[in-house]
Amino acid sequence: MEERRQCVRLITQVDVKWEKVTQAASRNYGIQGKSKDIAEKGMCLLVSEPLSVGNTLKLAITLPTQRSISVEGRVIWVNEFEIIGGKKETNYEIGLEFLNISDEDRREIEE
Repeated sequence: MEERRQCVRLITQVDVKWEKVTQAASRNYGIQGKSKDIAEKGMCLLVSEPLSVGNTLKLAITLPTQRSISVEGRVIWVNEFEIIGGKKETNYEIGLEFLNISDEDRREIEE
């Protein structure tokens, strides 16, 4: 399989608060998630709510440096998986492409 990534990804879990962008969206970031990895151009986010390719999300990301950044991301792929334990649970990995990220925030992620 050919590698399509254009930048190095940091395999780490960071806290992410997010919400779908809708016409009536607020900035309360009501849903919690964890990253699987993050890079300057996007991230893989683990969520329990189904999302669709093309959805836009508002994200509040707490980086390993404890700095928080706010950015929008567009869902570019979705993988469904099940967690089997006491109760069967469906979760999702979503690939996000960052939109309108500041140069400062991009540099913080690179470092």
